[in-house]
Amino acid sequence: NIDDYGLAPVRYEEARGKKASVATNFNRDARQTISFSRVTTELPLPAGAQDRFSLLWQLVSLVRGAPQRDTPGVTRVFYVADTDQGESWRIQTLGEESIELPQGWVNARHFLRLPRHEDDARKLEVWLAEDLGWVPVKIRQTEPSGQTLELVLKASQPMTGE
Repeated sequence: NIDDYGLAPVRYEEARGKKASVATNFNRDARQTISFSRVTTELPLPAGAQDRFSLLWQLVSLVRGAPQRDTPGVTRVFYVADTDQGESWRIQTLGEESIELPQGWVNARHFLRLPRHEDDARKLEVWLAEDLGWVPVKIRQTEPSGQTLELVLKASQPMTGE
């Protein structure tokens, strides 16, 4: 769904390995709460709340709508619901970088999720490419152990018009 704040997720479902899936529900009815299948907690539903996946596309839409706003050092704050809690994520613009893709080099804007709390050693970085409609061309998560998961766009076509 879409509302005055942009993307308005209704349900986030996650399955890892052979574990049963878990869900986060954004109850946008009169209740205005976030509920979870994993825990009995219900949280108030803040305006603009996202899940971990929709956050990426909310960032894409905001940057695409006003790319001049996200200069180095600018930090956006999002409320993000996980599978059992919600918290504020601060996403900071680091600047422009050249990223190598299988089809060549592309200029991309680099974003970093700042630590969520004092002991947060997990890093999340995203690179969005203007010439490709601000789609994510690289996403990297670095675990506290130093292990990384990196996703890189393998193929794309330039945006042609709006």
